[in-house]
Amino acid sequence: MINSDFILVVFRIINAVILFAIFAQAFRYFFYPVIRNQILEKLQKIKKLKEEITRAQDGKILLDQAMESKKNESELLLEKVKKWRLSVEKEQEKNAYECAMQAQIMQAMRREQEEQYAKSVVQRTLGPLVLTETHRLLMQEYMRDEHKARQFNEYVFQTIIAEVIRS
Repeated sequence: MINSDFILVVFRIINAVILFAIFAQAFRYFFYPVIRNQILEKLQKIKKLKEEITRAQDGKILLDQAMESKKNESELLLEKVKKWRLSVEKEQEKNAYECAMQAQIMQAMRREQEEQYAKSVVQRTLGPLVLTETHRLLMQEYMRDEHKARQFNEYVFQTIIAEVIRS
C-alpha cells in the first residue's frame, strides 16, 4: 500500500503539474496576450496623456507669456492714452484761452468801432450845424471889419478842403 499511496501521490503531483502546465499554456496563449495588449494600450494612453500634459504645460507657459506681453502692451497703451489725454486737455485749455483772448480783442475792436461810428454820426449830424452856427457867429463878429471877414472866409474854406481831403 505504500507503493500504491506513493504512486497515487506521484500521479497526483504529475496531474497537478500537467494541469498547471495546461493552465500556464492556456494563460500564455489566451490570457497573456490579451492582458499584455491591455497593459500596452494603458501604457500608450498614459504616455499620450503625459505628452498632452507636457503640451498643455508648454501651452500654458506660452499663454502666460502672451498674457504678460499683452498686459505690458496694454499698460504702455494706457500710458500713451493718458499722455494723449493730457495733451488734448492742454490743447483744449490753450484753445479756450485763445478763444477768450480773441473774444476780448473782438469786443475791444467792437467798442472802438462803435465809438468811431458814434463819433462819425456826431460829426455828420452836429458838424454841419456847429460849422454853420460858428460861421454865423463869427460872421457877425467879423462883419464889422471887412478885411477880417475875408481872412476868416479863406481860413474856413481851407479848413473844409483839408477835412475833405483827409476823409
